[in-house]
Amino acid sequence: MVSFRGVLFTQFSLLQGALACGFHAGLFPTENPLLRRSAVPELPTKKILIQNVRVFDGHAILPPRDIVIDGSIIGNDYTDPDETIDGHHGFLIPGLIDSHTHVRQISHMEDLSRYGVTTAFNMNCMNFTNCEIFKSQVGLTSIFTAGVPIIAPNSDHARTTPIPESMLITDVSQAELYVGWAVANGSDFMKIVSEENGPTQEMQDAAVQSAHSRGIQSSTHASWGIPYQQAIQSKTDSIHHIFGESLLAKKWLLRMKAQDQFSVPTLTVMRYVSENPIAREFLHGTTETNQTYAIYRENVKRLHEARVPVVAGTDAVGYVEGLFDMPHGLKLHEELENLVEAGMTELEALRAATSLPAELRSLSDRGVIAPGRRADLILLNSDPFVNISNTKDINKVWIQGIEYPDVSNLA
Repeated sequence: MVSFRGVLFTQFSLLQGALACGFHAGLFPTENPLLRRSAVPELPTKKILIQNVRVFDGHAILPPRDIVIDGSIIGNDYTDPDETIDGHHGFLIPGLIDSHTHVRQISHMEDLSRYGVTTAFNMNCMNFTNCEIFKSQVGLTSIFTAGVPIIAPNSDHARTTPIPESMLITDVSQAELYVGWAVANGSDFMKIVSEENGPTQEMQDAAVQSAHSRGIQSSTHASWGIPYQQAIQSKTDSIHHIFGESLLAKKWLLRMKAQDQFSVPTLTVMRYVSENPIAREFLHGTTETNQTYAIYRENVKRLHEARVPVVAGTDAVGYVEGLFDMPHGLKLHEELENLVEAGMTELEALRAATSLPAELRSLSDRGVIAPGRRADLILLNSDPFVNISNTKDINKVWIQGIEYPDVSNLA
């Protein structure tokens, strides 16, 4: 008898080969995904003194001060710098974190880097070899990645994702195998897709428990009300997207808070889909919807007011002809604007893309400006606490102490 493990291994090997050949070309790269446009820099060794800057350290706005980059980290020895930069009273903030994106090629990482997104969570990986290469790019965005998501047959994701039917979960006993396979192939966290005809409550519960037993977090896609409730009940660590057909009830807010769950609402993509019938038809099989952006935003406001942690993510996929125009990097800045519109202060929105996701993901080396932390930094020309859109007024970006040479400035 052929075991499910054997079928899974065989099917996944075939899947990686198919994707490498441009399978399902509409959503996967047609150019070489490993092509890097920028030169690979040398490892950082210089001491760089940044003077005359106002600092948001990830938690609070600090009085004007100097900051020193010592190799790849933020230092505390300000003597004898190799280079001195006058910040001209600009704002220095931690590198931004996109907690939900889709990186399919190195050029996407370069786009993220241009906009000061120094860490990104890639929400699926269909080619583990490529994803390991993405993780090793010196001077570009640091990538954490899920593997193949847990998806059930006859669901929207089964229709839109190029996964063989034999790899779709049909029995609760398979959850442990899926999670084990993902971890063994370098996945940093587990993605579960909760949706109509998606994994049952028992399957989701088992996948979350398996992920936790292996020391990794689970992240659950849920963009409709009932699947969102299933995600809450599963005790998954983070729930991605938000629903817009009804209001999020207080009992579910209280439960999320009690279970230490956090939200990645991706208002940017929710707005895009609500305004784009072609995207809705691709994702849901119909242009009809009873969801509205006003309710999406109100539900995020309710999460925030209930003190459920809300962090910034975009669901950016880049440009897919005829379907999506969701550029990496830029969309995170738009998400900060959306979060402010949903009731956050500018400071809270910046925390949602810096120190808060780092804390929630146990990334103790980043997200704040402090000695010993990664030198992931953005120097802004304008004050983001006056207008959050000023995060796009970028002067310089450093990724682990390496200055990115081609930053974007949309001021």
